[in-house]
Amino acid sequence: MLVGMSVAAAALAPAQETAAPAEDVVVIGRQLRTVKITFYAQGSHLRRCDVTASSGVPLVDRTMCALVRSCLAAGETGRERAMRCVNNRIATLESGEGADPESLFDVPEPPAAPGGARAAVEAEKDDVVVTARRSVLRAGLWSFTEISWGQGYGQKPAGPYGQKWKRCIPPNQSDAGFSRALEPQRAFGANVLLPKECNWQVKAGNGQVSGRQRCGWGDGYRTGELQGSYTRDRLEVSKQRHWRDLGSARRGDATYEIAAIREGDC
Repeated sequence: MLVGMSVAAAALAPAQETAAPAEDVVVIGRQLRTVKITFYAQGSHLRRCDVTASSGVPLVDRTMCALVRSCLAAGETGRERAMRCVNNRIATLESGEGADPESLFDVPEPPAAPGGARAAVEAEKDDVVVTARRSVLRAGLWSFTEISWGQGYGQKPAGPYGQKWKRCIPPNQSDAGFSRALEPQRAFGANVLLPKECNWQVKAGNGQVSGRQRCGWGDGYRTGELQGSYTRDRLEVSKQRHWRDLGSARRGDATYEIAAIREGDC
């Protein structure tokens, strides 16, 4: 079934220092409502999604198709149900009432790093294994915008949830900081030492970046995939996270659409 969808919107507000303020989230929601797409679906599977009228913001455009895919996967099949689901999720984003999808991964965290924050900083150096000839992110001050949502077993959908953060990327930094730059502060406690097996395995080059993650988490395991593109001053990344409990049916899946712009020197 080929379906035409239209959702209305506005223009991007300047990046803020902290997690996305309400006005920024509302602006993103309005932008989503300007996007027009056509998509082809077979049951709960999205086979094709094309943007026919762009918001002018790649993050917003691809989020529209990602929301359609998520709604279909949640069983909201057919034109009217899919459109209603997408519009409801946009309204949730605009209201700022969506739950952070990280709440779906509500399982015991890895133990605190011995020595507190200093040990956590040292651990950060090994947070990601990267195969690349040069750093993905050029040195300077980068502003990140993220739109995320998810679904847990037997739970209501979490999100969409919008936020912003900034990272200062120092000169000559190894690519080991790449995955940390992609995470807002809420993803890692200051004293949490992630197991080495949780390292992102990342490959980057020729303007493209991809990565995978798999490790034990609580009584189960978590996996992840990311892919995107970058230039000297911009980064666009789509990221997926999954958690499974081996002793029960508990599970969680989350999607993160991320965009970053280099604002200048730190």
